[in-house]
Amino acid sequence: MNNKIIILVVALVILAGGGFYSFKYFQGKAKNPLAGTTVTEEGYTVQYGMDGESATVTDPKTGAKLMTGPDLKVPGEFPKNIPVYSSGKVVMVSLDPKFPMVSIESKDDVKTVKDWYQKELPKMGWRISVDQTIMPELARMEFENPAYMGAVAFTRDTEKAATNITLTAMTREEAQKMFKDVMGGQ
Repeated sequence: MNNKIIILVVALVILAGGGFYSFKYFQGKAKNPLAGTTVTEEGYTVQYGMDGESATVTDPKTGAKLMTGPDLKVPGEFPKNIPVYSSGKVVMVSLDPKFPMVSIESKDDVKTVKDWYQKELPKMGWRISVDQTIMPELARMEFENPAYMGAVAFTRDTEKAATNITLTAMTREEAQKMFKDVMGGQ
């Protein structure tokens, strides 16, 4: 069962990464004449900031929010014992209490950032269960402690010469519920 939960967390990280890139669509839309307005797009409520650079996308079914913009901070709901890369800038946050997520952009390369997490996660009480470099521009790690399961994905944006770091976490209890829902109660 533990392996199935780990597979579920990996799938969620992949979906979060995909969500990050599809969210770029909404982020690009934020720099348009809709600044300061709220619209419904593809079933989601999108509130464009007055600055023309920020946006908040709300899922009407769950109330979960994705936010992007120049002045974001790590939300208070995000687990405090997950290290956040200090040489980067928060570019997106998910305000979903069941599945918090923070995306950070750094000018450092994937290896530098991944090496930092290899050192910092154990210092904060995490056990790294998966540490995989798929290619120099793409890597991932999974980590756990008695209460939480988490993952971090590293992707290099060569056009921007930046590394995107996407951190996610959920309680073990929530992971088990989600696994049960996905598996149809098995």
